[in-house]
Amino acid sequence: MSQQPLTRRSLLAAAGMACLGMRPVRAMVAVPTAYDLVDIGSLNPDGSCYPTGIASNGLVSGNCGAPFVWSPVDGMQPLSTGGGSTTAAYASGVNARRDVAGNSYRGVGSADAVLWPQAGSLTKIAAGKGIAVNDFGSVTGYYVPKTTAQALLARLVSGRIKIWSLGPGQGSAISPAGRVAGFTGSSETAAGFLWTPSTPNGTTGVRQSVTVGSAYTQPSGVNDAGQVVGVSCWVGLPPRAILWQGGAGVSLGTLPGDPAYSDYEESQAAAINSVGTVVGQSRSINPSNTQSWVLRAFVWDALGGMQDLNGLIPDFPAYELRSALGVNDTGQIVCRARVAGLDRGVVLTPRL
Repeated sequence: MSQQPLTRRSLLAAAGMACLGMRPVRAMVAVPTAYDLVDIGSLNPDGSCYPTGIASNGLVSGNCGAPFVWSPVDGMQPLSTGGGSTTAAYASGVNARRDVAGNSYRGVGSADAVLWPQAGSLTKIAAGKGIAVNDFGSVTGYYVPKTTAQALLARLVSGRIKIWSLGPGQGSAISPAGRVAGFTGSSETAAGFLWTPSTPNGTTGVRQSVTVGSAYTQPSGVNDAGQVVGVSCWVGLPPRAILWQGGAGVSLGTLPGDPAYSDYEESQAAAINSVGTVVGQSRSINPSNTQSWVLRAFVWDALGGMQDLNGLIPDFPAYELRSALGVNDTGQIVCRARVAGLDRGVVLTPRL
């Protein structure tokens, strides 16, 4: 029997009872009523910027003409692209030590998973892609030792990269203690998994299936409690942001759009922090141009459900928050925004 998505009312009832009946790791913390916004700038001549992640201390990774790491003190610093046969490089995630995970390219279609230790020299991990890095310095993504992609766990040890396979597929996210969420298959046939180390940030562990929708489940975030977020789809229904824990999962719903097109509303979750705050993107048909989408960044928690982040930045009306990409334990959120016709990266900080 295939699972069906819960209604918003039943979802919030379940979440209010400690998410699917399970004891929460910490007391629930309400989403702030307002955020301050900082535009992180750009290295691109055209002014565009595309952030990819945020660390526990507020560092931001991203790409705008070159891969970069940004801090509120030093601003935006470009990362080395390695030179030689490397034609481009891409930063995917950053930790509090300034270690940046990503990938580099050698010509068309030839990618390597890479690490910039402490934002220094580009260091190759293996053929594949680096996607996320935690504060311990563990990188996940995927690598291709022969012909089949393997979910990656890699670490710089005594100046040398060490690699461990977590089984087929790719890792999409890694928690502070080293839990890895990922998937096998393509985006429309994805089967999710959660890998849990035997000891915090260990290299051996147990892998279990993460399944929510009947069509596919693609995780993109995980915390130390084993809560996994991402996107899932039920046959015949649009994709939905999901939250999974302990063998069960729920749809987080969507932000309401034009009622005439409610059957075409979609959402996907990108990240989750230690207290269960989830961020992502909700999409709805643009009623003035039905060939396009209205894109809105959201924040979700068990107390308030899904909220449009655009309604929580009252002092910054020029910014259209289109996608929330990461959230740390202080509640800071990194978003992709649109302002003055440009794509920009912004950091939202809860207003005290």
